Amino acid sequence: MNVRLALAPLLAGACLLALSGCRAEAPVALPTALAAATSPDAATELRVSCTPAGISVAGASVAAGRGGVRLLVSSTAAKGTYLSSTWDGGGGGDPAPRSATTWTLKAPPGQLRLSCSTESREGPETVVTVADPGGHWRPQTLADLGCTSGAILDWVVGPGRGKTPEAAVDNMVMQMRKPGGGPLTTPVTVKRADIGYFDVASQTWLVTRAGRPYLSVNVTKDNGGFAAYADALC
Repeated sequence: MNVRLALAPLLAGACLLALSGCRAEAPVALPTALAAATSPDAATELRVSCTPAGISVAGASVAAGRGGVRLLVSSTAAKGTYLSSTWDGGGGGDPAPRSATTWTLKAPPGQLRLSCSTESREGPETVVTVADPGGHWRPQTLADLGCTSGAILDWVVGPGRGKTPEAAVDNMVMQMRKPGGGPLTTPVTVKRADIGYFDVASQTWLVTRAGRPYLSVNVTKDNGGFAAYADALC
């Protein structure tokens, strides 16, 4: 082999590095939400405790499942202490239980803010990261699906009831066709909205009329079946 020919590509590469100053590109940091979504090390359930000193969290991240974000919540704090949770676009709060109890939140991938408070004292806040390595979160919103108005209903109907979520929505639609039940006289179709987590206790459905979303419906488990409540006009 001609040694000079074999070394030529290496020497050319060395010359290029010399001309560029041999600078190495810095690693690109992932955006917080993307880093959260791809984190493989997060626990599938996060222990959270309200204590006399505030809040105790057994980790910095939690991995979402098909039903949402699971917290194992308990409290040794004063009676009347609430665990509050907030995230981008939502949140809530409930009395912190004495015995460890599993809560499932609808928090999307990203930051989840938690605090233990009473009516007279606001506790310190801690922030954990919600990861979604399994891809369970669906980022579409009702607005993405064409339901943008959110107008409050000026009539009352329901709830519709059935053995399945679809049957409950169908029953609500049937009530809307009765005199005084609502202004529904044309054919409609019903379909679950492909948003949020799939196995949540509360589902969102859409009633579509003439090919366009007409009404959003909230469906929950109820007495061995399901109940459908008209939410807002699209």
